[in-house]
Amino acid sequence: MDPTAYHLVTLAGLMHDLGKLVRTQQLDRQQRQPYGRANRRQGHHAADGVNFLAHIGADQHPGWPLLDDIIRHHHPDPDRDSWQPDNRPYGQIVHMADIFSSYERVEVTRDSTDRPQLESIFRQVTSVYTTPDPQYYRATALEPSSAFPQTQTPSFARFNDLVDQLEDDLRQLFANVTAPDHLTVAVTELMAQYATATNADKRTFPFDVSLFDHLTTTAAIAASLYLYHAANDTWSDAALEDQETDKFLLIGCDLSGIQAYLYEIAQIGSGGVAKRLRARSFYLTALLDVIAFRLCQELVADLDVTLPLNCVVVKSGGRFLLLAPNLPGVHAQLAAIDRDVNQWLRTETHGDLACYFTAKPLAGRDFITEHALADTGENPPGASSITRRIDEVYQALNQAKQRRYYDLLYADDPNLWQDVFVQRAPNVHYPPGDGVTRGGACRSCRKLPVDPAVTAARAARGDPTPLCRRCAEDITLGRRLLDVRYLAYRRGDAPAAADRLHLRFFTGQHRYTLALAATAAALTDFDAAYVEHLSLDPQCFAASTDYAADLAGARRTGYLYPVRRRRLANYVPAVADDIVPFDDLAQRVGRPELAAQVEPRLGVLKMDVDQLGLLIAEGLGRVTSISRVATFSRMLDLFFSGWIDVKLRRPYLHDEDGNLLQDAAGDARPNPYRDVYTVYAGGDDLLLVGPWDRTVDLARELAQDFHRYTNRNDNLTISAAVNVVKPGYPVARSAQEAGRLLDDYAKALGRNRFYLFGVVAPWRRRTPQGIGNTQDPSPEEAMRLALDDNQAVTMDQIWDWAEFFDDQLYLHRQSVAADGPRYPISNIMAHRVLRLSTLSANLLDKRSAHIDDLTYMAQLAYLVGRNASAKRFEAYYGKESYASHYTAVTGRLMQLTQWANADLMACMRMPLTWALYRNRQRSENHA
Repeated sequence: MDPTAYHLVTLAGLMHDLGKLVRTQQLDRQQRQPYGRANRRQGHHAADGVNFLAHIGADQHPGWPLLDDIIRHHHPDPDRDSWQPDNRPYGQIVHMADIFSSYERVEVTRDSTDRPQLESIFRQVTSVYTTPDPQYYRATALEPSSAFPQTQTPSFARFNDLVDQLEDDLRQLFANVTAPDHLTVAVTELMAQYATATNADKRTFPFDVSLFDHLTTTAAIAASLYLYHAANDTWSDAALEDQETDKFLLIGCDLSGIQAYLYEIAQIGSGGVAKRLRARSFYLTALLDVIAFRLCQELVADLDVTLPLNCVVVKSGGRFLLLAPNLPGVHAQLAAIDRDVNQWLRTETHGDLACYFTAKPLAGRDFITEHALADTGENPPGASSITRRIDEVYQALNQAKQRRYYDLLYADDPNLWQDVFVQRAPNVHYPPGDGVTRGGACRSCRKLPVDPAVTAARAARGDPTPLCRRCAEDITLGRRLLDVRYLAYRRGDAPAAADRLHLRFFTGQHRYTLALAATAAALTDFDAAYVEHLSLDPQCFAASTDYAADLAGARRTGYLYPVRRRRLANYVPAVADDIVPFDDLAQRVGRPELAAQVEPRLGVLKMDVDQLGLLIAEGLGRVTSISRVATFSRMLDLFFSGWIDVKLRRPYLHDEDGNLLQDAAGDARPNPYRDVYTVYAGGDDLLLVGPWDRTVDLARELAQDFHRYTNRNDNLTISAAVNVVKPGYPVARSAQEAGRLLDDYAKALGRNRFYLFGVVAPWRRRTPQGIGNTQDPSPEEAMRLALDDNQAVTMDQIWDWAEFFDDQLYLHRQSVAADGPRYPISNIMAHRVLRLSTLSANLLDKRSAHIDDLTYMAQLAYLVGRNASAKRFEAYYGKESYASHYTAVTGRLMQLTQWANADLMACMRMPLTWALYRNRQRSENHA
């Protein structure tokens, strides 16, 4: 076992196809002449890659001879005399890893033209709706705001710029870093920036696999292959090329109990809930990251090396997949980590959280697709070899979640549970007291005992609320998170420092520490194994120079530590370095000109992707590789972890091309969503809290953003629910209610839907393909018809009415304030229309319909004629100008009296309630 060779093989896997990005800069398509800074083209991308690396100074690295040999010959010649004899096994490993990473691309060649442009990974996700035309990612450095695909293909000139930037950064990197494991992390980060928008194979399809994901999964596979063969001392060609032996272990990890852990917080103290929710959300993210880091550190500890972080091949929400070698020591270490992690979680969180692990052996054949692509390039729906194995891991995790803490409670000893639940030596002590002012259980979680020392320290600072240690730490963490830009990971304890905060996980020799710091300088004596820079999108900075300075600082830090950029949706509204309490957010509702005059309400938004598990298992197609799955998972997470943060954090609004939007005066338009609080966002779902009306507007915009982000593919949809509550209502409870409304209404009544004020409506119309006979459909056609949204009232239609009623009630409110003639459409009239909409809804519901419900049309016509009369409009507008207003308003309202619009009238509860809430006078209790 040679640790240096192991790290170099991993690094070679990460850079083996670098030439594919480099050669996009090489040829002018018209004159066939080299352009750019230098002519590096040598006729094959492997040679291009090594020549480029030599050009930037990588040939001065001590490991260059091995890197050069592996990369140059990772597509070996038929005579098998490619590699130097000592390097042959290492070259074979990278060659096999390259095949396993993206085998689907080998099958069919579309044309002989280089096509570096990357198609949207979401385009060919299929189920029952039509596959859209391809769109392409911009040829720019990866940022959330630039990750939306476009119809036009990026020019080769844009790829030239990418290669120029990569050249500069790689030259600086190799001049400052020599350790191969450090280089692996740093090169991974550069590939994430510059190789994400490039197609992994420019001459064969599919054209939707990112070069970055192909490189990083190749590195993970190469690392696992090296360790497997090194541990078994099997270096023959036959052994290295064997695809039948289970050489790999696909490990799944799932953190369970997240909802209960988040929402057990009580409503005490000004702003306390906001801080603690933020802290707990971050803590859960950090916990899963530390568990993944621990697996990489300990699974192959008996080989005196660690797994590269690239081995975490898929990460989404509260779970991840990790690739490791299939060795007895790995199995033993995984079982030990499983037991230790859950023992610690049971003690630390009193059983609120549990972590589940499962492992599925894989052979090389499991990476290879069983089907070939059609000549058209379309990828038919269905499971591929690797998606089937991934689904098996997820199914095993779901089964494990049915036996929570099994190894702690039972395992091989039926009496083991007594040591867990029967406190032979009590370690939980509730201090004596009245449970109100002192002693008893924590006033926040109502579960753990009050910590006298913590309570005394807090009382000295002016807050005597009795809390447990965990809840007190949550408040501290929530406050410190505001200025955190660096996360540093290490094994073991670390010395305390005033300019950073430490989170400690696990105990004894398995202790891990996560440091949170505002600057890289605060990490000087931390001895980090690796560091994450919490990266912000360019739109989040007031000036482009600020973004450039932030990026340059992260680059310099990357020469000191292995640094990766991290997207983390953690924006919260803050004033004077403190989080704005939810009570204050609730006050920021209504039009700006009605500030502090409208009844305060909070909106809790819960949103997630529909049927994601099925889409991964079947929708990615039968010809799908692990690198394609990785591209899909990473790009989906980028929307929730990256774009959501940009949407809330940026100070000003931008258009789809990234240009600043301006108001009528020519000033930049402020971002209205900076008052929205992120509880969590990542993987495939989110939970946000803010002023209720802005939260609803945000939900609508995010649904449009998601559709644009996913290539406008109707097979990929998102559903959402907004729960509107009074500011005094416990936010934790309202968040649980929002989740219930999402599951029981928005998703249960058909996906692609939004729930608000008791009404569920689709975002947009979709028509399934393959419906030939609507009168006498086959069973399959009937299933597809059930997914047809064309007969439903969409959110666009409903929202047109919401804005109409909002404007009408605002005019009435202004007329009352002016103490002049009253505008005819009043709140009272709106409430009466709301009642009539209930009759319409009953009429369309066969279970509750009554003959009297038909009278709603006549009642509405009478209501409009009486309250919105020409006489009242003339009194308000004057004789000269009232007619057009009267005709427009009454004509529109009378549309709701038509039977053809009965389904629209049944949905009027949503727009009417929106308008009534937006214009409701603040009560004395909130004055």
